[in-house]
Amino acid sequence: MTKSERKATLADELLSDPVVRQYRKRKVREIEERNRPTGNEKRKIKGCQTYKRAKQRRH
Repeated sequence: MTKSERKATLADELLSDPVVRQYRKRKVREIEERNRPTGNEKRKIKGCQTYKRAKQRRH
């Protein structure tokens, strides 16, 4: 690798490497899937305030 092909820092070198980029994308996707809420948890994200009733309930 010539001096002009080198990046300024090691971090820049790793960020530009296609193998590391694919690994990083895969790992981020796995973590997001693991942390994604499932089933009833999706409703809890929006909160109860977003659900508005068409009519008020009778008491």
